[in-house]
Amino acid sequence: MNKLISRIILFYVTFSFLSGAQTLRAQDLVLKGRVISEESSSPVPGVVVSLHAKDNEKVLAYGLTDGSGYFSLPIAGDWNDLVLTASSMMTETISLPVSISDDEICIKVKEKKLAIRESKVQASKVSMRGDTLSYNVASFLKADDRSIGEVLKRLPGIKVNSDGEIFYQNLQINKFYVEGLDLLQGRYGLATNNIDPNMVATIQILENHQPIRVLKDMEIPQQAAINIKLKRSAQGAFFLTAQAGLGLSPLLFSNELLGMRFTNSEQSLMLYKNDNTGRDIASEMTSFYGTATSPLLTFFSPEVLSAPSIDKKHFLFNNANLISFNDLKLLKKGFTLTGNANFLIDRQRKTGFWQQTVIDPKNRNIVVAEDLSSKMLKRELTGTIALEKNEDDRYINNRTDANIAWNRQDCTIASGSPISQKAELPSFIVENQFAYKTAKDRFSSHLLFSWQDNSLAVSPIMLQDLKALDDYAEEQVKYGRLELDFRYYRNIRLSRRLSLDLNLRPFIKDMHFTSGFLSGADRSEVKTDSLRNDLLRTELGADVEGDFRYQKRSFTAQLNASGQYLYLSRDNHVSAKKLNHNIFLLVPSAYVEYKKRNLIFRLDASYRQGVSDISNDFSGYNMSSYRSFSRSDGTFSRYGRFSIDAGIHYKDISSTLFSSLTAGYSRTHRNTLGSLNYDGILCQTSEMKYDNSSDYWWVNLESGKDIRALSSTVKLDSRFSHSKSLTLYQGRIVDYAMSSIEIAPSWYALLGSVASISYEADYSLSKSVVDEEKNRILHNLRQSLEVSIAPFKNANIKVAGNHYYNSSLPSERSHWFMEMGLGYKYKKTEWMLDWTNIFNTKELVSYYYDQMSSYCSRYGLRPMEILLRVKFSIL
Repeated sequence: MNKLISRIILFYVTFSFLSGAQTLRAQDLVLKGRVISEESSSPVPGVVVSLHAKDNEKVLAYGLTDGSGYFSLPIAGDWNDLVLTASSMMTETISLPVSISDDEICIKVKEKKLAIRESKVQASKVSMRGDTLSYNVASFLKADDRSIGEVLKRLPGIKVNSDGEIFYQNLQINKFYVEGLDLLQGRYGLATNNIDPNMVATIQILENHQPIRVLKDMEIPQQAAINIKLKRSAQGAFFLTAQAGLGLSPLLFSNELLGMRFTNSEQSLMLYKNDNTGRDIASEMTSFYGTATSPLLTFFSPEVLSAPSIDKKHFLFNNANLISFNDLKLLKKGFTLTGNANFLIDRQRKTGFWQQTVIDPKNRNIVVAEDLSSKMLKRELTGTIALEKNEDDRYINNRTDANIAWNRQDCTIASGSPISQKAELPSFIVENQFAYKTAKDRFSSHLLFSWQDNSLAVSPIMLQDLKALDDYAEEQVKYGRLELDFRYYRNIRLSRRLSLDLNLRPFIKDMHFTSGFLSGADRSEVKTDSLRNDLLRTELGADVEGDFRYQKRSFTAQLNASGQYLYLSRDNHVSAKKLNHNIFLLVPSAYVEYKKRNLIFRLDASYRQGVSDISNDFSGYNMSSYRSFSRSDGTFSRYGRFSIDAGIHYKDISSTLFSSLTAGYSRTHRNTLGSLNYDGILCQTSEMKYDNSSDYWWVNLESGKDIRALSSTVKLDSRFSHSKSLTLYQGRIVDYAMSSIEIAPSWYALLGSVASISYEADYSLSKSVVDEEKNRILHNLRQSLEVSIAPFKNANIKVAGNHYYNSSLPSERSHWFMEMGLGYKYKKTEWMLDWTNIFNTKELVSYYYDQMSSYCSRYGLRPMEILLRVKFSIL
């Protein structure tokens, strides 16, 4: 190989010097020598050695040094005063006089520093290694981004809901890590809203992520996890920043103190926030792990003014204080101890006008119109402590969660004579989960206790049918719930690709509900049976599951054959009526996944049976608001739901195209039907025995792509859905159908190195049919445009506009908002000036409808405001 390279170089040198070289007619003499390094005396191969006369630049002979630095040059003719030159890319050129009579010549050369022209290496925006997908944050970063959550929203393949929940390829993520550790235990809004994007190197997607290492090759989840990889300069460093903000109209403040440190063995995040500018800092306490349902029940709803479908910053009147402490340490013997504590005080107020039009089958529509104002005081304390050992041969985890709330809500209705509603909503939840898992055996336990002591006071009372009540009525509700279950798994390997998981879960649930009314100025107890509840509900049972799983390379199939035995006891102490039920429920499911290159095909099917909860057992009245109440005759409700959905997911890293097409159908059968009855503006809900079914179809398409040539990222989310059901209204059963289409495109682009532009839109069309009578088609449009410019270093200007459109309004169908922001960084400080609602839009009118009513509301908005914030780095 070296000889071949030498010949190629020699051919190149021959061609270069051909015009000036003298053709040798005879080989009379040979000049020999060696080239060595002046610094190290080592031989230098590949040096071009040429010979020419002192007064003539024509080359007489030339050659290359070999691997040992030697050369030999044939000389023809009789030449005097010869000059020998040695040169190469890696050495300085040297010339020295020689004579044909000289013996072997030694040439010492100096090494030359090679100057390479400056070049710019551009990292790939998206890369893939194994099951880990990496987004280069710097490629998606804007100059005015304040948190990593803003970058997440622009990444192709990732979707972030308005509440902060994160999805990857249409599936909710199952874990959120920072440097591979789960510090926040599900409350990852604390990270996405507070970590500076300039600290982050990459955002990793861990596809089919199994967080329990002992199950890594046994159970492969559909869901992915997110891991935040920090820059080297941010790893292990402690960051302490503070923000002070002050504004006008009315007096505004936005203050923060944030400290954080992240390593692969110890992490901490501590913050304090105080804000009344419309930012919903309370949402950072939301946990996205665990079950979708809460053990708490909603008994009282004194406010009926629903939030409009616009950004909260336009209508949220708040005064919030949030304190959060989060700490993680890697202990000896591989244990990880994590502690989280959060405390929130949030005062919110709303004002507006609300009108409900109830469609009466006899064409006598009922109209309810109210001016109302409400105040909500949230006081919540949440905490988590978790001890985990996650190794290849075993997994141990014990997690305890607690939530204490002292919430209160006041609502005043100004329609005729004012009506006052005051709700006290304290609650308490404590939950402990323990798990021990090996490759074959797994044991877990779950203990939960919750308590609610709620009340609603209404004055004056309008439920005139309740003769025992005076002008003042207060309902008091106490509800306690205790759950305990144990789960044992056994894994049986039937073959190399087929396995069986056996699962046995005995459980017990005990619920106690009491309610009663106080009335009159002396708040005396009302002893009428129809106004009291005293229920004890006990559930004993066991789940038995057989889970067959087959895996072969890129194909996975899973069949879950499950059943539940349930012994249900319902004891009504008021009526002295006790009912016992022995129930068998089926909950089978199946799942298939096939991967082929860039495509993933998924199919899920399930059938689930269940029974109603304790809220269907109320035989006494429950007053949810001043004009709405409910009761039940103890009808036992059962349901069965079949659902199937299929999806095709496409991912091409080279073109950065991510797409998901999913579709599904579900059918639910119930033995009871909800009843809605109006007497003027008073509304009573109940249930009656009636077999009925409801159907639901949907198709969803999500796509995202980075267009590198245009420095742009585009996304498209679209959904079609259709539902059919029955409803019982004023003693009459009617059909109800609802269809909707939603299209949500977005576009983000960098305009050179000094500007960026982004556009987002959300268009929806909905229509309904009630008893073969079509309602008007409703069109809604939300769109926003934002332009950011960096006129000079460390400065940026942002201008944003929002437009909202509702076709069903007779006038004022469009609402416009505009805001502007200025930012400047100077050393360790950042100055931010925000000017919001520049057009000073004061109210928003919205319209929507459900099965039997249409609703029109006029919502009071935040006025034009100016806020100056200064953020500075302490450490």
